[in-house]
Amino acid sequence: IVRTRLSVEPSPRLWCALGELCERSRVGKKALPNDSDDACSCYKHALSLDPRYGHAHRCLAKLAWSEERFEDVILHLDAALAINPMSTPSWYTLGCTALRLRRWQKARTAFTRFLAAEPDDGEGHANLAVALIHLKQKEQAYAVLSDAVRHAWGNGKVWQNYVPVCIDT
Repeated sequence: IVRTRLSVEPSPRLWCALGELCERSRVGKKALPNDSDDACSCYKHALSLDPRYGHAHRCLAKLAWSEERFEDVILHLDAALAINPMSTPSWYTLGCTALRLRRWQKARTAFTRFLAAEPDDGEGHANLAVALIHLKQKEQAYAVLSDAVRHAWGNGKVWQNYVPVCIDT
């Protein structure tokens, strides 16, 4: 159905839909008939039609994450967030990727933006605190971890970070 619609009206939305279907077939779901496309080329084709189509950038970032190409994740999420800065999950993923790559300032910015939209997310607070600790801002990390403990009381990882920061400050 998607390929038929693409022959009539090619659009970035339909190319991304085809890419998502190809991606599903790649991860063990039911294979697509006549599957000659791969997800990455579909998303790139969507961007060739409209370079400001943020969904294609987010799809490419998701694909790069699954393949552990973290530099590409940051590249595509930066592009997607420049187009639509209100995408809360993208800020969280960008922050997690920045933590993996030890880009502490980028992680701080991403989790700060994420927490502006989701102030009750304990893991977001904990991740922001990790970035702040590495940026040598322990007083701020203490305040952020206090919020993390309040929102994620049962999370042992939060407590493992909270106790040493309490002692240091």
